[in-house]
Amino acid sequence: GIKAAGMAFLLDFHYSDNWADPGKQCVPVAWQGMSLPQMASALADYTKDALSQLIAAGARPDIVQLGNEITPGMLLHVCNAAGQPSGSSPVNGSSGNWNDLATLLKAGAGAVRAIDPGIAIMLHIDRCGDKPSEQAGSALQLSSDFIAQALAHGVDFDVFGESCYQRYQGDANDPAKTAAGWQTTFETLHARSPQLKLVAAEYGPMEREINDLLYGLPDRAGLGTFNWEPTHQTDG
Repeated sequence: GIKAAGMAFLLDFHYSDNWADPGKQCVPVAWQGMSLPQMASALADYTKDALSQLIAAGARPDIVQLGNEITPGMLLHVCNAAGQPSGSSPVNGSSGNWNDLATLLKAGAGAVRAIDPGIAIMLHIDRCGDKPSEQAGSALQLSSDFIAQALAHGVDFDVFGESCYQRYQGDANDPAKTAAGWQTTFETLHARSPQLKLVAAEYGPMEREINDLLYGLPDRAGLGTFNWEPTHQTDG
């Protein structure tokens, strides 16, 4: 396994019966109809159980990611059998209501700390850089605001991850412009929140550029990068 190979292990909790991304944050069927405190408790219990089983099996995660691309928040949608949103959940963790989102994130973070305080905790959104159609600086501002809100609401985390696809968070026709945008985002986030480590949680296809950028950040702020999905053609 990866531990036997001397590799590190990032565990990404989607907290969904389906793949979670900015357009699809499905509340697990078993959690539908819960109040916010009940949902937070269920999230914490699930996190503790999964971590306990992994550690017992000799696969202790080095980093735990609370949600996947949670730019709009987490646990937002009621989804159909095909895993597509059919409506909004009346109880949710929208980033438009940071009190509720923070309640869920703090439940997850508290569960990780309770099992093993040495495991790093990561938050992940999808704003590595601006697309040409977006207002200049909007991605950076959104990332900075997301971090500031999480910290202001008492969310305990050590690492901040961005999705860095050339196609979605850059200019598909201009690698240099894309790389410059990513550089600005990560350098500014480090300057504003030097206590956090930074990663590219997903990227493609500019492998060399994103790796050089992360490993070139001051103060060893960049932990590294994760290529989704290494056995498939990269999304660019």
